[in-house]
Amino acid sequence: MLERTAVGLESCTLQRVLPKPTKSTRRLHTAFWQHGASAIDLSQSWPGLPRAAENPSSPQQPQSTLMASAFLLDFLYPSNTLPLLRKLYPRLPRSEDDRQTSHALRRRAFSSSTADPRPDLVIENRASLERSVLLNHGYSTPQSDQLRHLYRLLADERGNHYGEIWDLYTHLGHAERLSIRADVIMYLVQSHGIVENGRALSVFRQIPIDEWDNEILASGILLFLRTGDLKSAMQQFYIGLEAKGLTGGLEYLLADAITSRRWKLALDVWIAYYTSEVKRLPRIKPTTERLKELKGIPDQGHLYFAFRSYLSTDGAEYQRQIKDVPVSYEAFRSFRRHFAETALRQPCAPDQAALILDTLRDKNLYNEYFELMLSRWYGKLETRSSINKLPDMYEKFKELPNAIPTMNVIRGLFKIYFPKNIVGLEQLYTDWIRWKGGLNRWGYEKFLKLYASRGNVELVEKLWTEFVNKYPDMLETPRGFRSILNVYAQTGNSAEVERIMKEMVEKYDAGTDIDCYNTLLKAYVKDNEYEKVLSCFDEVSQIHTPDSWTYAHAMAMSSKKGDLETTLDFFNKSQEANVAITKEMTLSLVVAYCQNELLQEAETLCFELAQRGLTHTATWNQLLNFNGEARNLTKCYMLLERMKQFGIEWDEDTHRFLLQALVNVDQIHAAYTLLKGAEEQDAFVVSPEHHAIVMAGAARCGQHALVDSLHYRMQKLNVHVNFNALVAVVESAAQQKPGAERTLKMSKELVEHFRRSLSAESGQLLASESEATAIQRGRFHVVGRAIALLVQLRQFGTAEELMTLFNEMFPQYKEADQYPVNVMSALMTAHYLDGDLDKTLELWGKVWEGTLENGRKRSGKGVYAGHEYDISRAITVAMKAFRDKNDASGLSNCIDDVTKEGFKLTNANWSLAVRYLSELGRWERAMHWCETKLMPGWQGWSWGRTSNDKALFRNTRALRAPKNIVFRLQQEWLKFRKIAAWDAQVSRQLDNVQTKYPRLYQAFTTSDIQTLQLTHQVDASRKPVRDLDKILRSMPYAELMKAKESLLKQLMRERRREKRLGIEKPTSDPKEQEEWKQELQARVRRYATTWAARRAKQFTSNNRTAPREETASVSDADPDEVIADERSRYWNGFFDRYDQSPHGGQKFRTPVQSVVPRLNKYRGPIRRTTKANDV
Repeated sequence: MLERTAVGLESCTLQRVLPKPTKSTRRLHTAFWQHGASAIDLSQSWPGLPRAAENPSSPQQPQSTLMASAFLLDFLYPSNTLPLLRKLYPRLPRSEDDRQTSHALRRRAFSSSTADPRPDLVIENRASLERSVLLNHGYSTPQSDQLRHLYRLLADERGNHYGEIWDLYTHLGHAERLSIRADVIMYLVQSHGIVENGRALSVFRQIPIDEWDNEILASGILLFLRTGDLKSAMQQFYIGLEAKGLTGGLEYLLADAITSRRWKLALDVWIAYYTSEVKRLPRIKPTTERLKELKGIPDQGHLYFAFRSYLSTDGAEYQRQIKDVPVSYEAFRSFRRHFAETALRQPCAPDQAALILDTLRDKNLYNEYFELMLSRWYGKLETRSSINKLPDMYEKFKELPNAIPTMNVIRGLFKIYFPKNIVGLEQLYTDWIRWKGGLNRWGYEKFLKLYASRGNVELVEKLWTEFVNKYPDMLETPRGFRSILNVYAQTGNSAEVERIMKEMVEKYDAGTDIDCYNTLLKAYVKDNEYEKVLSCFDEVSQIHTPDSWTYAHAMAMSSKKGDLETTLDFFNKSQEANVAITKEMTLSLVVAYCQNELLQEAETLCFELAQRGLTHTATWNQLLNFNGEARNLTKCYMLLERMKQFGIEWDEDTHRFLLQALVNVDQIHAAYTLLKGAEEQDAFVVSPEHHAIVMAGAARCGQHALVDSLHYRMQKLNVHVNFNALVAVVESAAQQKPGAERTLKMSKELVEHFRRSLSAESGQLLASESEATAIQRGRFHVVGRAIALLVQLRQFGTAEELMTLFNEMFPQYKEADQYPVNVMSALMTAHYLDGDLDKTLELWGKVWEGTLENGRKRSGKGVYAGHEYDISRAITVAMKAFRDKNDASGLSNCIDDVTKEGFKLTNANWSLAVRYLSELGRWERAMHWCETKLMPGWQGWSWGRTSNDKALFRNTRALRAPKNIVFRLQQEWLKFRKIAAWDAQVSRQLDNVQTKYPRLYQAFTTSDIQTLQLTHQVDASRKPVRDLDKILRSMPYAELMKAKESLLKQLMRERRREKRLGIEKPTSDPKEQEEWKQELQARVRRYATTWAARRAKQFTSNNRTAPREETASVSDADPDEVIADERSRYWNGFFDRYDQSPHGGQKFRTPVQSVVPRLNKYRGPIRRTTKANDV
């Protein structure tokens, strides 16, 4: 029992089991620490039993320095019995024999938690063990029930009989143990416990070398490695290799050396094995099959590059020594190549694989790596960012001689490129034709789908004709017509879709299926035909059973309109019909909620869908888009973090909406940093649209250098400069130098770009369809911006030419004589700037009628939520026209008509309306609109100073009164207060202000000098604060610190002057301030009295010296009147002398008044010219 107790004790747990002594300092005997896991067989200690044969040829192992017994707790025996025991048994096997602990690996001895650092490389000895047991059972007859039971346990597949097997083994006879000890070792080595490994190692030491085989040697090496005795493991391997040519355990040694990065040791072991194989089979080249067992080592990509670094630094000399021996160098090369191939097959990261493949230049390895990464991507084991690096490797692959990608690689690259990377798809199409001779059926369908999604009608018709000629059987099924139907649906040409469906039935007898009707629904959605979508859905429900696409298209139309009730109704019907929920359906739900400004509900819906695994990146992108439009950047960051938590991958649209959100809150440099980092680090595929967003924001904020830098960067990187980016460049140039030749030239480039897009060759993907899609996606806002810019530059002919090209690109609008609202707003702006107010208001009438018809609900009451702000741009121009015509009633009635129908105006619209009405004399009406529309969002004079407040203020749909509008109304209110005593009507209006407009009255009465705008505090003759801020920002840090010190000195000087004069302002105590004011007023009155007395005295003394005839008249006059008369005569004479030039007739302006307009116009240093009227 004592022996079993000692076996269970561990050095790390004994101190926790035994109580800590208080006084005694007695230390445990060393045998407690030396005893343990080996549990040496006790049966050999009894007399009469044969001992195990000792192998004289086995290598001598160093003895331990401790003399305690390995299995007998001799210190517990009486002292007089110890000499007898040592005399009878002079050499007992001990567990500490041959134990040499490696100093590099400090493991916890006898710890039950110790595990094999290479669990993937453990040799499965179960099958070999069963075969060995069966053989032993066949030729040997068990002599006892214990041996028979031991065989059954060894053959048991369930395992975990380590303790019972060891007990049975120790009770066997010597001959029986010799026959079964190899099987026991291979069974115990499967355990990672320190006890079982120690027992197996003790048995392994008893086996002579003559009885070794590869399995026994591999087990022994593994046991030594688990105990950290690398030196003994190497010795056993070399002994087995030299004595019997055994190579068992090679994988374990290599794995241990590679994971611990002992590269010289790994090469030594492999070269020794390779050399022995060459000697054994000189005519056969050794293979690297044994190295395949190393594929379970993790992170082989980093390990391989660590190996390469070793060869170029510390191992350079060792590599030169290897080259001197041909066999060793051949072994080294095979090891290095197999190491690289194993890293590729694991697989390693694309950045590492690119270097490895570029070094090996093996086209088969390229194809193998591509297929492996694509299969992992399909299984969602690789991210989109990592898979986007494969196209660059594909370009290197094409440079290899006779390099032909497999069909799986071509298909995978198509899926990577589709649908954003147009240049890559175009090149892939060319490569497919060059290598395969032509497209197969899958290729035709995919490229037809691509061109149809881009809306390229001409190219689809051409490719579809080739497709049906090569595969005529496709005309017999509706599937063959999908692409030709889809391209017309993508362009919104529902009439052509209906015609082709009719031909399918009458001409080709192919019939129509549910997919055809879904395409027709898509055409109605693109054409914005809400009524036709609803009627088509009812027709489909009668002919076919609607599927997920049918409901998705119907929900897309209703969500586009903002009809939340109808969208939910379609969704409920789909659930009643047991239709699976798709990403398109969830996208429509989220858009419907967002259109109705229910962003919190949309966010909750996205969370619930993500938890159920029903969400998609496009759904979250729309939620990100609407929050960005609401200028809630904090919420955008939170949504991006949630996307990562739910495992939703970011795509190009995610980064596009993020860039747009940053631009919306004027964080242009943050957006530029994100864009530049993505280009340098390949974080995501940067498209021309990404550049255009940042350039448009920079142009709007006046950061012209950034616009020019991005434009140059796009040209340098051969990035396609689309129409949106070019408009931003022209806008920036127009703000800097409107009349410069470069600006005018670039404005004409807008038309040329539009013309090139329209007349592009049909064989190229970069045709007009891409520009048309981008323009339509932006709801033609960029076209309106371009027309407005051209009108602003007075390029009316160029603007007219641009409209002609727009009609050619979108003929449906010209035929209907109703252009998009943004385009009509630009045309109204053109007529307004040209001074044709009547034409401007005429166009406003057309815009109003078309917008009302498009957005009105089916019930006729109100408009859909998706069209509530469609009129905001056009009504801004209309209000300006009414203001210039002094038509206050027309302006008021226009706004009343718009709001009565259910349309909403932005904060900028209401601010302009209030301002214009107050200027036109409708002060009370302006007060009413400001009180009811803008003042509910008023949060005091101090609101809007923080960055968060400023970001929220940029949300034009959030109504809150701007401070300048309240100041304008306050000025009128103050004027009315001055004349209220003389005008009864004005007096009655003022009496009603506090009752009718309480919020405004509160704002009027609580304003002070600290809340005034800077324009009211700064003298008009000085530079504006915005210009001063720009100057300060351009100064370096050292100059700013010097300026700060100079200003502080001036401030201290001014304070000393105030203190000397006695006008220094006291502390913030109200009582002290009141006393200071009274004292200051008394001092001012005293100074004024003294000055008046001195002035009268001087005037009297001057009169005494005057001629006698003037004395009487002068003495009667007031001194102030006399001085004023003298000054008037002097300046009248001055003007008579200098205002007689031929260019007269101009009003005289003082120098200060003449400088201010030029400062406002040029905002730069002014070189004045001396003129007569400037003296």
